[in-house]
Amino acid sequence: MPAVASFRARASAPAPEMPSFSSGASPQKQQHNARRKQLIRQQRKSLPIASVEKRLVDEVRKNDTLIVVGETGSGKTTQLPQFLYDGGFCQDGKVIGITQPRRVAAVTVAKRVAEECNDQLGRKVGYSIRFDDSTSNATRIKYMTDGLLLREALLDPLLSKYSVIVVDEAHERTVHTDVLLGLLKKVQHSRCLHANKNGKISGRPDHSQSSTLKACQGIKIAPLKLIIMSASLDAKCFSDYFGGAKAVHIQGRQYPVDTLYTYQPESDYLDATLVTIFQIHLEEGPGDILAFLTGQEEIESLERLIQERARQFPADSSKIWITPIYSSLPSEQQMNAFKPAPSGARKVVLATNIAETSVTIPGIKYVIDPGMVKARAYNPVTGMESLIIIPVSKAQALQRSGRAGREGPGKCFRLFQECEFDKLAESTIPEIKRCNLANVVLQLKALGIDDIIGFDFMEKPSR
Repeated sequence: MPAVASFRARASAPAPEMPSFSSGASPQKQQHNARRKQLIRQQRKSLPIASVEKRLVDEVRKNDTLIVVGETGSGKTTQLPQFLYDGGFCQDGKVIGITQPRRVAAVTVAKRVAEECNDQLGRKVGYSIRFDDSTSNATRIKYMTDGLLLREALLDPLLSKYSVIVVDEAHERTVHTDVLLGLLKKVQHSRCLHANKNGKISGRPDHSQSSTLKACQGIKIAPLKLIIMSASLDAKCFSDYFGGAKAVHIQGRQYPVDTLYTYQPESDYLDATLVTIFQIHLEEGPGDILAFLTGQEEIESLERLIQERARQFPADSSKIWITPIYSSLPSEQQMNAFKPAPSGARKVVLATNIAETSVTIPGIKYVIDPGMVKARAYNPVTGMESLIIIPVSKAQALQRSGRAGREGPGKCFRLFQECEFDKLAESTIPEIKRCNLANVVLQLKALGIDDIIGFDFMEKPSR
């Protein structure tokens, strides 16, 4: 076994978030069911966003576009759609749509909100992702991936069934998110124009919009409310893009996280992660471990190594329960990460950056961050696009460490030196500036947008 990694500490205090719960309760356990409902009510009331419910609803009524900056743990993803529903934004059968960059986030959040509403998933609250739709005609709060909303726009260019669209995790700046923001800006403008014409779409489309959106005649329409939600504290870029849109900041809860760095560079971060997992398991107190890796191959490799090493321990020693989570893993297997560890075992979650901001895994007290991430990169000389492993940004590293402080004080083990952290980029380069745009061009064409060069991207890709 390699030498145990040594760390030195530096304290920080990222924001925690409420724990996730599995959906539903057995009808036979009435007492348990009542206790659970009471616990959920208490959880909702204790969230920082609960204190500004009235203000948020009023701001949405007064502003067509609102930027909501909520620190991790504020409850913005689960609570704001419910506030809007209670505020009357689903009248006349309208729907509140919430987009997520990842499928697992759409599914887990929808299940949680359905439970909070004491309703069956797929009725009042549902989700829609590729190959899996859990909605009905009764659904009024709909969680979905941003790519799926783009596909809906092919059939309904004005997204007429939605009264409010919430773009969550906008700070991740994926290709789909950037295209969606530009499209929603156009849709919002078109619906505003048509709403001013007695609520009817003119048979003669506005010339300023005819090249960007297909005409949609005879449909009763109302202005679209747009909410951009971000965990990044810098809302200026979003506010500027939407013409000086108002920004509301929601304070998150704070639990201290001790951040530890290695004294020396680690030549093999996968091996260092393995060593650190067992170092925590043998030397630290109770609490689950979350280790960030770059992809499925690394996760499966490390899972095998952990199992081999664990078999060398005495039979009566505490066990390790490994749960992987990455985007291509089947949904039912992804859900294992949200379940509590079996009695007498410590849960070790091996995750990609899917666990940075999109989902909250309960029980995490220790985070291991090798400081690497897999990203798309396009080489215009060769015309080839590839996935490369690069250092994370400071913003990503801070989000990762924050995972350890959701439910109480925690520790983050960074497998690199502190001087290396200081050299990291402040934020991640938007995906649209480092990927092949062929699919983006085709997607915009399919949406009826002919002036690709003139399309109002948040940040123009290089030509």
